[in-house]
Amino acid sequence: MKEHTFTKITKVFLFAMLFSPLISYFVLIGTAGDRSSTYYFSAYSIILGSIYLVLFADKIKLPKELIFLILYIIYEISWTFFNGEYERRGLFNQLINNLHIGTFFIILIIYNIHFSDKFINNTSKIFKLTVVLAVFASIYQVFNNSFLDANPFWQKSNVSDIIGDIYQDRRLSIFGFVNLNELGLSFLPFASAMIGYYLYYRKEGNSPIFAIFVGIISLLSNNRYVIVGFILLLIQFYIIKKDNTSNILKNIFIIVIGSISLYIILNLVGYNFDEWFSNRLFKEGSITNTTRFGALQNFIYFFPEVLLFGTGVHLTAQIALASHSIGSSQIHVGYLSHLLTYGLLGSFLLFGFWFMLLKRLYKNAKKTKYWGAFFGVLIFMWAQATLVYYFIFFYGIIYCLIMDKYMGDSISKNKI
Repeated sequence: MKEHTFTKITKVFLFAMLFSPLISYFVLIGTAGDRSSTYYFSAYSIILGSIYLVLFADKIKLPKELIFLILYIIYEISWTFFNGEYERRGLFNQLINNLHIGTFFIILIIYNIHFSDKFINNTSKIFKLTVVLAVFASIYQVFNNSFLDANPFWQKSNVSDIIGDIYQDRRLSIFGFVNLNELGLSFLPFASAMIGYYLYYRKEGNSPIFAIFVGIISLLSNNRYVIVGFILLLIQFYIIKKDNTSNILKNIFIIVIGSISLYIILNLVGYNFDEWFSNRLFKEGSITNTTRFGALQNFIYFFPEVLLFGTGVHLTAQIALASHSIGSSQIHVGYLSHLLTYGLLGSFLLFGFWFMLLKRLYKNAKKTKYWGAFFGVLIFMWAQATLVYYFIFFYGIIYCLIMDKYMGDSISKNKI
């Protein structure tokens, strides 16, 4: 069947997302640090999705998890009328810049088109190039922390707190111009999707080698949630049933040898892992000294007052003051922060959407034996234990869904 021209255009748009680090660099410079390219991609998704609905209204199948997202979008927009955001920014501005609406349309498109082997092979090539560039950038940033430093563009007020110490620098590799947490929230899920793909097709030379590279990038990021996310990614090496015992042992051997080599090389150039453990990984000494523990205490204090509907804003003056008192700028646990902002009702809708999406990926993983997409989104879910991001419109997450659709089509033969 001949592919519709609009579908081809849509795939070009999706493929362009793979160049987000490069595109974002020029976008951020062009807008003087005003806006991430993510918002532009989301806006285009809304436009493309709207056209797609008009052209293929009679053929489109609505993924059931999107029902939760639709209800959440309505709930969130309703709050903008009550908290004055609508008057300040206007309805069109609210809609076109809403990343949840962009998420709705991008998922609708992904699960209603077919991705060819050629598209996925080209994606794999860009992934490999991205990883190679990222690992070199991360290593170079150990010695020159100003290299590709995006902090000045984001106008971070606490740059001095995270720049200047080899063991505490948050190294963003090539991803900082997309988002200061793009490495953990987008690249790592993308890596999970692609490494899972290599594992599935027994591309033994790719899966352990690129896992080592991703491990280097994760370790040198000095972000603890990224390191834990990388460990989640590695679980695929143990649970995928398609690999036999000899392949598993071979992959483990390559990863261990690669890790030992990395340890030796970094020690030779002056990177002391003992100091890294004490100065970064366990710098607080006790969990009670962490801002996350303080966030939990603040949550317990404020949540009963806004139990059902939340505050409707990210931070009230009282919550901001309480957060500053524990050395934080906000409730630094995504799930708790969202409960305060949108209450049990709003959180049921958003978390319900996340759960249903993860359930879809899990069911498909059980059926296809491809686990990359599931663990990719799981990495994002884990990150919300320490970050505050309510949207999943990240190119890495989007490619987890693309890979899930591709793998599902590949084994079912029911291609849309």
